Amino acid sequence: RSLIVTGVQTCALPISIEMRFGNECNLQCRHCGPTSSSKWEAMVRRIPNLMKTLHRPDEMFGIPKSDGYVDDILDNIVPGLEEIRFGGGEPLYQKEHYKFIDSIPAEHASHISLFYVTNGTVRHMKGYDLPEIWKRFKSVMICVSCDGIGERYDYFRHGSDWKVVEENMRFWHGMGIDLAVQITASAYQMFYLIETLDYIYELGIAMHMNTGVVQHPPAINPRIIPTEVKSQLMAEWMDYVTNITDPRKKEILKPIGDRCYNYMMGEEVSIYRQYDSVVSWDSFIEQATVLDGLFDTDLKKAFPRIADIFPDRYNKP
Repeated sequence: RSLIVTGVQTCALPISIEMRFGNECNLQCRHCGPTSSSKWEAMVRRIPNLMKTLHRPDEMFGIPKSDGYVDDILDNIVPGLEEIRFGGGEPLYQKEHYKFIDSIPAEHASHISLFYVTNGTVRHMKGYDLPEIWKRFKSVMICVSCDGIGERYDYFRHGSDWKVVEENMRFWHGMGIDLAVQITASAYQMFYLIETLDYIYELGIAMHMNTGVVQHPPAINPRIIPTEVKSQLMAEWMDYVTNITDPRKKEILKPIGDRCYNYMMGEEVSIYRQYDSVVSWDSFIEQATVLDGLFDTDLKKAFPRIADIFPDRYNKP
């Protein structure tokens, strides 16, 4: 790689970078916060004690952008890059993202692969032909964060529409784009993880599937689910896996599901003691109730299994 000489130091140029254009986002997901969502930031500014009410530590607001840094990257870093990764906020909702990739000359775009982590609700912006822009690049991969399907997805990712997400995934798949689905597993999702994994697999458009355990916020960490209920959920998972007859399906789903269920069965959540917040299943119920009031949603409708298992511990005001 080319070298940049700064004073007496010589530094190799990077071949891969991650770009984030702030916390501007069109959704307010329940596991997110003001650092990564402008909608969360606006709510926390309006309700200063909200994070404490949700059994969460205070979080930074979106970090202000520095003037001129994008031009610096375009001039000095982009020519030697092989990969650019985009996170958020929601990159496909941010005009700065479109301006940035449209500014990369074809001679450099041809050796750069793009990788997106997106909520899947947005696929274009007025004034930019994104499919045509993407054609300049070596390859494009899109990873859609997914927390369930249908009403459960819409509930967890407040402001979303699962029908639009599925339509967009089909559109990108039809373009020949490598599509991945990252299924997040919080205490909410563990009650319907089998449903989500099975649906995404049978959809047949994701080249890659994976799961990620939600450890923060602490009040929705899967480990706070009561022990007897965790045992029930684990038994359901083992029964589901046992009854998968398609060898390829079992090969793909078993390890990514095992990761979530095995984590859930643990008990140690001591990492959160640093926040002075002792979390329990009651903490989960309390934060769900608060957010239902703010979002005008109802856990009992979106996640009826939770309400059925704990009929006396969840009551929407």
